[in-house]
Amino acid sequence: MRHLPKYIPVFISLLLVSACSSRSFENGPDSVRVPASGNPDTVHTTYLEQGWNQEARQKFYYGPQGSHLLPYDFARALENGGDNTAFLTSKNLARFGYIPQAPTDENPDGLPVGFTKDSQKKRAQLGINCAACHTSEIRYRANNIRIDGGPSMSDFQGFVDAMDGAIFRTAEDPDKFQRFAERVLGRKLTEGTKSELRHELAELVKTRKAWQSLNHSGMAYGHGRNDAFGIIFNQVLAKDLKHSKGGVVVRENGREPNAPVSYPVLWDAPYHDIVQWIGIARNNLEEKGPLSRNIGQVLGVFGHVNFDKETKILGGYCSSARRSNLESLEDEVKTLWSPKWPEKILGSIDKDKAANGHKIYQANCVKCHGDVNRLDPKRIIHANMVPISVVKTDPLVASNAALRTAFSGQLKGKKLSVAEGRPLQEVEPASVVLRHAVAGSLVGSISFITCSGEIDTDAMTVLLGWRKVIRKAAAGLFTEAEMEKVGTLDERLALNSEIFMRYKARPLNGIWASAPYLHNGSVKSIRDLLLPANQRAKTFTVGCTDFDPTNVGIDCESNRNAGSITIDTSIAGNSNAGHEFGVNLSNEERDSLLEYLKSL
Repeated sequence: MRHLPKYIPVFISLLLVSACSSRSFENGPDSVRVPASGNPDTVHTTYLEQGWNQEARQKFYYGPQGSHLLPYDFARALENGGDNTAFLTSKNLARFGYIPQAPTDENPDGLPVGFTKDSQKKRAQLGINCAACHTSEIRYRANNIRIDGGPSMSDFQGFVDAMDGAIFRTAEDPDKFQRFAERVLGRKLTEGTKSELRHELAELVKTRKAWQSLNHSGMAYGHGRNDAFGIIFNQVLAKDLKHSKGGVVVRENGREPNAPVSYPVLWDAPYHDIVQWIGIARNNLEEKGPLSRNIGQVLGVFGHVNFDKETKILGGYCSSARRSNLESLEDEVKTLWSPKWPEKILGSIDKDKAANGHKIYQANCVKCHGDVNRLDPKRIIHANMVPISVVKTDPLVASNAALRTAFSGQLKGKKLSVAEGRPLQEVEPASVVLRHAVAGSLVGSISFITCSGEIDTDAMTVLLGWRKVIRKAAAGLFTEAEMEKVGTLDERLALNSEIFMRYKARPLNGIWASAPYLHNGSVKSIRDLLLPANQRAKTFTVGCTDFDPTNVGIDCESNRNAGSITIDTSIAGNSNAGHEFGVNLSNEERDSLLEYLKSL
């Protein structure tokens, strides 16, 4: 999920006062219950105090960012592939782990958290925003606890497969198509309009089958994981990019997205200098880093960039990314705090053990996972990027980003960061071409002349911001060495490996609310993570939200359902090896450290 026109830290305290005054505290100062009137939740939900009120929450949940899955009227008319029940309902999509919500002013159709209606174009589009992947809900006994900015336990892969299955079945089944046509066309239904609709649906089928062919993976992601990088690479480099302007797409750039990772937490994200597990996105606020990383995210969840439609003055590209909404969402995330352990629900923290655990943390953990004041609006968090040779966790997502190559196609000869830097060669590290595309989309997002029909901005934004955006922001996506030296492809890949064969170690505030653990979600609890790798669970189940406060993680073994899958850590990409820091602790020391980690 981001961005920046109005950074107003001066008003954060006023916003928080307003947020707290509109809610009643029932479980102590760190948890909040939403009043019954106008409650969008389909079940009773406890919200932890994270700096947001319901207004901010709904804005984050339903603000469109430029993601376009399919026309909204098609989505509303679609039936499940196996029966005639509606596909696009909160109740139906809850089976994939998406959080159901009742209708509200911001969400009149009662879509799940993170599903959006984008009416920017002439025809509204169904999309997904960052809330779909960065909002979680855990369950303990009779309590549902919302974690804003937490890693979703949704099954993205299962959802997309079911959606496409429903589309394909509608095109094939005459009865389904008739009901679909009646819903889409209403009183305009005639043989002529139905024929036109059938043609439109056939085009959608063609688009979706191409997506499935490009992004099919033999790796079962399961709930709470997605190979976002692999899909973004495919979307931009093998779908949007062409061999030459107006030519056919560079399908040779496609690769199987086979390295799923957990969704990172969002709290503190605007204050980190580098984000994402492999640090692919720099986050310098002066260089509009948040905007560039979120444009990249949009391109991976059914957004698009049009390399044929190059902006006339600034040299960027038009894209579906919605600049002002992305900036607004980033402003909301700046006020999001990490959640505190709700003692009245999950049990009290043993303060003596936690105090001893703090000493153990300082001796074993703080060198990589630094302390942070979660409420400081001026906090700056410098990334600690740990080489894979040191952390020894599964390398697949990093090696995919570092060693993957791509034909630059129609972009050959373009400057690396659009306005500056070396020219793109015929074959480049894939991450270089991707970052150029994001830089171009960033520049295009302020071009009201060429992209006025696709982005929402104004002339004043261009007049005030274009120099900084082009000269500084886009260049911020690359290191100085990348900008200057062409070298051989092998030399460029070696430089790429230096940058990306590392994983980020973040501060651990709110770590209790972000299971499963490691970058690839291969360890089910913190207690398991504190054990030597050969003593960690080799397989475990995902597909539920049941919380285990003793071991601090998700426990689905006693609550398997139809959507559950088993994570097998013997498979490449799923390895639970590595991160064996502090594993020589005694059981008593381990218990104390675990108690301290609950308090962060």
